Amino acid sequence: MPNKIITWVIMFGFSLSLALLASMLGEANIWAILSIFTVTYFVCDVTLSVME
Repeated sequence: MPNKIITWVIMFGFSLSLALLASMLGEANIWAILSIFTVTYFVCDVTLSVME
């Protein structure tokens, strides 16, 4: 169970950093930033589920 929490934190941090990178590159639209975050998180989640 702790391993699941660690992977969740890593996924969350990775998604958040990509979203922040997009905002620093001049993407001011909050919905675009949220969609980048959501898609990245979903892809990470699916990838981890397949790997298990």
